Amino acid sequence: MLPARQSHPTPSDGQFTIETIDSVDRLSSLREPWNDLVRHSPQNIPFLTYEWLRTWWDAFGGSAEPQVITVWRGEHLMGIAPMAYRRILINGVPCRVGKFWSNPFSNRVHLVTRDPANGVVDAIVDYWLAQEPAWDQLHLEPVPLACPLTHALVHAFERRNVAFGVRESLRSPYLTLPATWDEFMAGLSSRFRKSLRQQMRTARSGGKLRVTVANSADTVETAFEIASKGRFHEDGTSIAATEAQRRFYNDLAKVAFDRGWLVLGFLEHEGQPIAYEYNLYYDGIMYALKSGYDPDFAEHSPGRVLMHEMLRKVISVGGREYDCLGMDEDYKLRWTKDIRTHGRITVFSDRFVPRAQHFLSYRMQPWVKHNFPWAVKARRVARGWLSARQQGDGDGNGNGR
Repeated sequence: MLPARQSHPTPSDGQFTIETIDSVDRLSSLREPWNDLVRHSPQNIPFLTYEWLRTWWDAFGGSAEPQVITVWRGEHLMGIAPMAYRRILINGVPCRVGKFWSNPFSNRVHLVTRDPANGVVDAIVDYWLAQEPAWDQLHLEPVPLACPLTHALVHAFERRNVAFGVRESLRSPYLTLPATWDEFMAGLSSRFRKSLRQQMRTARSGGKLRVTVANSADTVETAFEIASKGRFHEDGTSIAATEAQRRFYNDLAKVAFDRGWLVLGFLEHEGQPIAYEYNLYYDGIMYALKSGYDPDFAEHSPGRVLMHEMLRKVISVGGREYDCLGMDEDYKLRWTKDIRTHGRITVFSDRFVPRAQHFLSYRMQPWVKHNFPWAVKARRVARGWLSARQQGDGDGNGNGR
């Protein structure tokens, strides 16, 4: 049984009720209406589904306090805001911060609603503001900056004269896929197309390299083995780097397999797996969650060869997009120049310290950057030097892509 709903006035024409759920285990009864809301929302993506978010929470939620805000009109679920609260230090000051259920392993996150103009965004914003001073800051990221839902959220804060700021945080490349492989290849630069064809001829000669696609969740163990050999494992960002990351990608593979989303691609060299792509295929889009290769086989360009073959396969089944996710790294930009920009919306409560933090971050810092660019550059150089000293000079880059 869900907690009792408490009425909350909203600025919209309809009467909404707000229900907050602070026990993750009690969310399971919302699975079907939750996913139905995602399917009919402007952000119909796997990262907003009940399955993704519940799997994320089980792996990364830790000691955070969950608060899932649900908006209802009668018996109809109209909106969801999956929030969590932690006490952290910001510039040495203890702050209670509310965040979406996200971290560096989340690729997209947002409110969930069918229509940004239906009053749900206003209802959620009003609820957040009514909670103050239960929080000092809200960190809403990574949200797509060009999305109508993001615009509605920003406008809701503006209309209420709330102290907030928006900053770019993530630039993710993506490929819009044509109907045929020949059309796709024709869209690549002539230089890259020539290099790619040469690499593929080399990869296919002698029959040493072979691509396989596995939809079984058990094969994620093979991906873990490959990931543990790569440079991303050393810097803590691979799928196998920590117990929490292993749990997340292992449990996600099981859930995605059950939902028919899972696509694990492997490149083998003489029968030995040397590269993997961990993908989700959802609503005609291939989402490339994670990839990696064994650096001992970097001379074969395993990442590029595997991506080539995975693109061929998704085009062959009528896929309309390949979303690279993550950052705009060089190897992705060889395939496409199309970028989706994501950002963080930081909201500050109306008390003195959060207001001062807003002034420093979104008034003083831009002023210093504009008037004293040399100081900003010196700070960036100093931070880079310190980072290099801490991490060592070797970057582990190979030519796998």
